[in-house]
Amino acid sequence: MSREQLSLEIIEAGRFLYGRGWSPPATSSNYSARLSASEALLTVSGKH
Repeated sequence: MSREQLSLEIIEAGRFLYGRGWSPPATSSNYSARLSASEALLTVSGKH
């Protein structure tokens, strides 16, 4: 999966979880996905 596609997927997943009230306060709606052993994508806390 490309970096851009993974970015879109993680954003969509965060919106899905938040929209259903499944995004616990402990995460601050911050999610991540590993690209490789040395790279990761991170969402910005509180952005939906």
